[in-house]
Amino acid sequence: MRLQLLFLLLLVTSQLTLGQDEVESSGWSSSSNDDATAVGAENQERDLSTTEGEQEEEVDPYPELNWPRAGGAIFDPAGGMYLDATEVLVYSLMGTTASVHYTTDGSEPTNQSTTFETKIKFAGVGDYTVKACVSAPERRDSIVVEQVYRVRTASAAPSVAAQVLDPENQEGGNTTFANDFYLGSFEDGVRLKFYTSTPNSDIKFTVDGQDPTDDYGNTTQNGLQVVYNAFGNHTIKTKTFPRELSGFPSDIVEYSVEIHKRPPRPAYTFRREKIFLRDMEHKYTNLAIKVGKKVLNPPDLETYIINILNPDAAMCDDCHITDDEMALIQDATVEMKKYEGLSVDDELLLYPGFLMRGSCHRFIHNLNTKMREYRWKVRNGTGFLPSGQEHNDGEVGMVLSGELSEL
Repeated sequence: MRLQLLFLLLLVTSQLTLGQDEVESSGWSSSSNDDATAVGAENQERDLSTTEGEQEEEVDPYPELNWPRAGGAIFDPAGGMYLDATEVLVYSLMGTTASVHYTTDGSEPTNQSTTFETKIKFAGVGDYTVKACVSAPERRDSIVVEQVYRVRTASAAPSVAAQVLDPENQEGGNTTFANDFYLGSFEDGVRLKFYTSTPNSDIKFTVDGQDPTDDYGNTTQNGLQVVYNAFGNHTIKTKTFPRELSGFPSDIVEYSVEIHKRPPRPAYTFRREKIFLRDMEHKYTNLAIKVGKKVLNPPDLETYIINILNPDAAMCDDCHITDDEMALIQDATVEMKKYEGLSVDDELLLYPGFLMRGSCHRFIHNLNTKMREYRWKVRNGTGFLPSGQEHNDGEVGMVLSGELSEL
């Protein structure tokens, strides 16, 4: 009986000790109710914070800041240089709910800027900057896309004017059948002038049938003169190229021109005064070189006069002097020497200025006319030349002898 009581006593004691340990290990203190309450509250918070599905979420006041951006605006055509009346389409790939906003005054567009509805048309020539952005639901506005449009006009096509190679020989060009694109027919060469109303530009032209381009062709400028002297019928292609992107090149314009060799002049042919003087100077130089001296003398005068009266000797059927004509020229030369006092000394110096001015020049010029009249009389039985311009320098100051004086 005593053993049973002792066993029960030990069992109760062990249970009490075990209960006290469990209380301490659970975080509750048995020393004070207040302490137990504080510890319990702390433990409860820890349990709530670690319980899945029961966490309290914080509300984001600016959720749109986390939205992705909308895709940028697309321009058709892209910026560049265009002819006037160009239209620009600005659109988005974000769908029908998106809207495109743009500006043309240089300011940055927003979703409050003008909404694109129809194609953008530019007022005229100038530089235009177009900026655009795209707005879409639950998207931030896209980045701003900028395009610059340089609106220009086409340059004016060149026009071409043709002139004779020798200004003193207007008969050297035949423009009777000339029109807007046929310049005419010219002897030995032609002077071409190219014109365009487009400022700050270059003019290019070709004569080989190829089209002028940026890097091919002869280059000239407005109003400059170009001499072209290749014989044949030529097609000139020309085009205006503005500098510094100030406009578009013009269309190509074609002109045609004929250049032929000057026909030989018959003996005693009529020549304008400046051409006659030029022949006198040219023949003097050639004869001086031929005889090997710088200044001619009286014995050279006959040959000099013959060269002037027949400047294109042997180049045509009428480019010759007959024996009868030669005799008349020799007699006239003797008379000229007597009149000018050149027969007294064969060593006198006949400088070009002496022969090309005053009475010597008038005598040779008048002799040219008289010989032409003589040839016409022999061939046609009359001494009167057909109506036309003739040299009229008044009295020559001397009398031509023989048959010439009778004409």
